[in-house]
Amino acid sequence: MIRSPFWQRVDKWSRSSVPVGFTLFLLLLGLLPWHLPELGTIGISLVVISVFYWGLKKPQLMTPWSVLVIGLIGDLLGVTPMGVGTVSLLLLYAIVRSQARALRNMPFLVIWGAFILMAFITILVSWLLTAATDVHFPDIKPAIFLYLFDIVCYPPLSYVFDRLQRSLLPEK
Repeated sequence: MIRSPFWQRVDKWSRSSVPVGFTLFLLLLGLLPWHLPELGTIGISLVVISVFYWGLKKPQLMTPWSVLVIGLIGDLLGVTPMGVGTVSLLLLYAIVRSQARALRNMPFLVIWGAFILMAFITILVSWLLTAATDVHFPDIKPAIFLYLFDIVCYPPLSYVFDRLQRSLLPEK
């Protein structure tokens, strides 16, 4: 089947937009009222998983600029105080990129352990920045529950991301 160059470019662009598009989808999914006790909205929590995974596996598709835009969209939608989500996600991305060479071919449990540590740092920084911008000291319990939620959600989301990567973003 012969395809025109235009449709080939559209196909390539749509495939390469999967990480950012799915991350934005998770951001919007996290804003839905899930009525989970102690969690409130899970907002940026799922985005932390996505930024970690795609920043590690496909950094050319999850760039610092896309992380910046995702963080700004989250901040504008009221997930976190203005700037907190953006700074937290960019910090996470920077840490992931600095450790990418060491983590790239590691077994899943090692990568999950690295995610657990990096998610802790990200959520702690987010909570501290929120505390610095808020008149009232925020409760730490929601941050702890979001952290535990991230730890539990990483394996299934990582599996979904891996399947997406293998089917839509084959190595060339």
